[in-house]
Amino acid sequence: MEDIKSWLRSYGLNSTAITVYTTILGHKEIRVADIQRQTGLVRTTIYYTLAQLKSRELISENLQNNIKSYRATDSSSLRHSIESDIADQQVKLEQLDSLKASFALMEQPLSEEESFVARFEGDDAIKQAINQALRCDSKRWHIVASRDNFLAHTSKEYQQHYLKERERRGIISKTLWEPSNKRHPLTVQQILYRNPRKLPEEFLGAFQSLVIIYDNTALIIEPYDQKTAYAVHSESTAHLLRLLHVSIWNSAERVK
Repeated sequence: MEDIKSWLRSYGLNSTAITVYTTILGHKEIRVADIQRQTGLVRTTIYYTLAQLKSRELISENLQNNIKSYRATDSSSLRHSIESDIADQQVKLEQLDSLKASFALMEQPLSEEESFVARFEGDDAIKQAINQALRCDSKRWHIVASRDNFLAHTSKEYQQHYLKERERRGIISKTLWEPSNKRHPLTVQQILYRNPRKLPEEFLGAFQSLVIIYDNTALIIEPYDQKTAYAVHSESTAHLLRLLHVSIWNSAERVK
């Protein structure tokens, strides 16, 4: 069951939707009253969640004698739905490619002198900011990371997704870590991708932020309890921070 719940999270369902869906999954057919009794959720929440699950083709609805009941669709139907989504997305990609020239005429790119700061609030917004960093053109990151940073507080599923995306996109980084002897050992491949080095001992416990410098942007993710991040889009600022980062990284202790 935990494997199913983990997959459903990766599919985009929240905890309430997972609870309702797995309750339905455990029955051949089930009514709202029984879902409420087994989950403890209020009916308005259940009806709202059922509508979401139906829209994603995870469940079907049956009406008999004016009473509705629900059953989970089989995995082959779910697979077909995902394959259809992939096909739709591929069409959208092809359409976007054909509109590339039109977008170029409409877009107003920043000049080197222009800059702005984007603010992100909440877990989902910060993950969106990280996704933007993952799509960087240079595929090069310069990172400063405390041991107790935002990513350390996210779910295991998201941490694995983040690492897989970094690897899939071929992002190579130069990483500065807060000094610590409690980190898990890295594989040779991880060391090659992350190039981690330890900051001097005086940085131990001095900060809880995560900084990712990429392209013309410095993404600063505040400590987890603040649920806030800032993306400073500035060529000159990113260049300066990158120079400072490299000067420290060159003299920092290698992580083996």
